[in-house]
Amino acid sequence: MDKKAMDKQTDQQGSQDVGQQKARDRLEVFNTKISPMFQGRGLEYLNLDRYEDVQKAKKTILCPMCDFNGFHEVTSSIFSQVKLQVINCFTIVHSIGSERILKQRGVSRPWGEPYLGNDYETTKFVRENTTIPVVQNMEYWLSDETQWWLMSKLPGQTLDSVWDLLNSEQQNTVIREIVDYIAQAREFTRPTPQTADGAPIRDTLMGSSNRVEMLTTDKEEWYARITPYLDGESDDWKKYFKDNYPVKPGDKFVLTHGDLNPSNIMVQDSHVTGILDWEHSGFYPEWWEWAYCLRRAQAFSNYGNLLRAELGARFGKFHRQDAFCSNYERPESRERPNRNRNFKFRK
Repeated sequence: MDKKAMDKQTDQQGSQDVGQQKARDRLEVFNTKISPMFQGRGLEYLNLDRYEDVQKAKKTILCPMCDFNGFHEVTSSIFSQVKLQVINCFTIVHSIGSERILKQRGVSRPWGEPYLGNDYETTKFVRENTTIPVVQNMEYWLSDETQWWLMSKLPGQTLDSVWDLLNSEQQNTVIREIVDYIAQAREFTRPTPQTADGAPIRDTLMGSSNRVEMLTTDKEEWYARITPYLDGESDDWKKYFKDNYPVKPGDKFVLTHGDLNPSNIMVQDSHVTGILDWEHSGFYPEWWEWAYCLRRAQAFSNYGNLLRAELGARFGKFHRQDAFCSNYERPESRERPNRNRNFKFRK
């Protein structure tokens, strides 16, 4: 073999070695830096100089929430600090870096009625009038049939993530601190049920699960609303039910959180650092927090029992009102939400 042919063969071998080294380098990048979602799809072997491979990468959707695809993943030199934290049928919460939270919540509900919660108004009221730790620097706006909140993070972890790691003394300390903060809120009263900014407030205990219904002190109005769903009950039972409606004119309506489940409590070093999600809050009857606690917090280990006991010791036990709410939920003829509906929120 002459020298020219040998040089050509050497160049070809060198090109192959360089190509193989590039492939190994690319594979190493995928194994060490690219997100695990991308691995195992065969895309780590793509050659983005080829049109077909580029199209394959673009069609590989890694995050359907934001249409982030394989091409973005391969060609970007920065990793997103926007992380999905919570998603449920109405709300999406993203963590933005280490200091901010972005929450979005639809205005329309699956049953077609718009509803704006009370989170922003109550958080602002609590921040300005109490020492209850709530989020700071909250911005709120409404666009595209969606409510948006951009807010600072509170220190610590959610209580539900650490509750079982706390000993009995630490658990009781946290419960007492929660109730101390709730006591501050209860110092504020209004003459009628309403939100922090004076608007009518939703009935989350004795209202419909399928419609937005406001809490009222008029038992005739309330009874007329639920009568169609009491078929099969005796006349005596209906009369007793109507006569004992527990929300009356002249009652004491106190500022109430309304959803003290442990995922809404932030803790650090066994102390409360924040109370979140005031969406269900407002000026409700003084027994509301105690009765609502049974339904919202009871499912979380012994947390619900301890919280309910402390609330009862501090503010009274409202067994009659609680029994009424339980009886309201019991009749089989009462309107129930259709759990089999499929709600599609994203096109």
